[in-house]
Amino acid sequence: MRLALVLVGILAISGLVLAYPTSLNVIPTADLLDPGSLRMEFENDGDSRVFSADSEDYWLFEMAVGPRLEMGVDIYDAEETNYMTNAKYALVMESDRSPAVSFGALDIGEGGSPSYYLAAAKDFGRSRLHAGGIGNRHKANPMLGWELELTESSWLLFDWIDGEENYLTAGIYFETKSGPAFNFAFGFPNSSANSNLALVNVSWSWSSGWGR
Repeated sequence: MRLALVLVGILAISGLVLAYPTSLNVIPTADLLDPGSLRMEFENDGDSRVFSADSEDYWLFEMAVGPRLEMGVDIYDAEETNYMTNAKYALVMESDRSPAVSFGALDIGEGGSPSYYLAAAKDFGRSRLHAGGIGNRHKANPMLGWELELTESSWLLFDWIDGEENYLTAGIYFETKSGPAFNFAFGFPNSSANSNLALVNVSWSWSSGWGR
């Protein structure tokens, strides 16, 4: 996501796309970065443990090109380095009466398997609910998410995507005053044939004011 060199979060592990632009633990959401903002993320995903022999590293870059558009590039190494792009456009801005609604495209690039999603999000007190669908030309799966504000700088995150290859995840996200933000999550597979998922994400954000 983001202009010429604009990058964002969408991960693949064992062929499964896991991380997404402006996401919860796993699912993409309708939310966008503030206009002109740039985010860089490092993520490690593994079967039950992070930084294990079978875990994968990802570098994700994203930028809010304007008040309604995010674009990004993700770099991940699965046998060989791959570069994937994505983008998200806000169809409806959130208001007191209506949820935010966004449409996005993921995993676009050589060797990728493009996916598309429609997502909605709405605040309810200290909670924020997310719902939508994600898929490709062959199938689409519903997805749900919930975030609960614990303090001004920490949140509990839960999300789920239907499908045997996907997960129900639970995690915590917290921001430091002047440094990076951290997301730790654990995923329970929808199918007993798959392993659990563990992930850690560290992100740094900057705001230029450009694009407002």
